[in-house]
Amino acid sequence: MLAGDAGGWLEQEAGRLYNLMGTAAREDDFKQYFDGSAEKPSNNDLFENEVLYMKGYAASRTQSVLRQLTLAGYRRPADGPQISDGGVINALTGAPGGLAPASVATLFGERLSNTTAQAAAGKPLPISLGGLVLLINGFPAPLLYVSPTQVNFQIPTQILPGTVPVTVFFNGALGNTVSVDVSAY
Repeated sequence: MLAGDAGGWLEQEAGRLYNLMGTAAREDDFKQYFDGSAEKPSNNDLFENEVLYMKGYAASRTQSVLRQLTLAGYRRPADGPQISDGGVINALTGAPGGLAPASVATLFGERLSNTTAQAAAGKPLPISLGGLVLLINGFPAPLLYVSPTQVNFQIPTQILPGTVPVTVFFNGALGNTVSVDVSAY
């Protein structure tokens, strides 16, 4: 959903930050951590354990949020956008599957927009078009075309192979989430 699942943008961002600072943190003889009440001396084992915890947290965040929303009584609006079951296909072949980072896909559903809009030629593709935002494992998808029942979009290049959630928002209203399989290039 918003944070993505395993391999989603939150987990990738944690990995990117670890790659940027990991060596410096391990070589710092004066590293500290905050235990909720005071700063205390740290060590490399504590640092690495905290990194593993954060990566696990990021990978499981979507399911945790969905559980909390359900327990709090949240229900998706009945008149919100709806992705059809099996409604995400390869735009070139018209068949499910064959989705890869940077490939073009088509999504079918209901109430995806109240207008028909196409991305302007010669410019970077927008991530919002006709009031629609589409997230693939937490990454906004570049949009080519939007109508009330169809969206043509590009699979974000950051997506890692695997089963990933696809979530739609129209004018801020959260739609449903479906899962699709994305393969390597």
